[in-house]
Amino acid sequence: MVKDGHLAKIPEGMSFEETASIGAGVTTIGQALYHNFKLPWPTEPTKTPFSILIYSGSTASVITTASPKNFSLAKSRGADAVFNYHDPECGPKIRAYASNSLGYVFDCISVESSYKIDATSLSSDSAQGEFHCLGLLPPNSWPAERKDVNERWLLAFTTFGEEFFKFGATWPATPEHHEMSVKFWELNGRFLREGKVKPHPVTVKEGGLSGVPEG
Repeated sequence: MVKDGHLAKIPEGMSFEETASIGAGVTTIGQALYHNFKLPWPTEPTKTPFSILIYSGSTASVITTASPKNFSLAKSRGADAVFNYHDPECGPKIRAYASNSLGYVFDCISVESSYKIDATSLSSDSAQGEFHCLGLLPPNSWPAERKDVNERWLLAFTTFGEEFFKFGATWPATPEHHEMSVKFWELNGRFLREGKVKPHPVTVKEGGLSGVPEG
């Protein structure tokens, strides 16, 4: 069962398996970029260019990280520049590419090693205003030297607008998160029909859900 508002019709030319791979990602993107970062919506493009780093992401200038074998995939999905997260100089190289102006990072990995790259990618110019890093896990290992960054995290569960229990705590209902998600899913349905949303490559394994542990 899916709560009303988190739905979109499968478009022609997209398989059920491909469509099944984008659900949680769509909700998280809407919540991260347009609710938390309050970036301009896709229907209202910004008039002032800016950069954003999507850590482990295979409008704005989109910078992302990936292993070299996935560079082409990331660029085919809209990344303007891709950097190797195995490179010890990954963070400084991203900062240089963005001309020391990077103000937003959305970290899809959210561990100590990725936070180090985030911290060294974000601008060091305090005159630029606030710096933001949004993760999918609590930022307990965020580098202490970047206390100037507004680091926080999100849970897609909040977009259902209902109270829930997670990570040892009760999370209150947040109707405004649900309202945003419904609006974004309506927009996503349109983008799916227009072919503007592309799923990642999928692999169908034998055994259904019980076969997941086997890889």
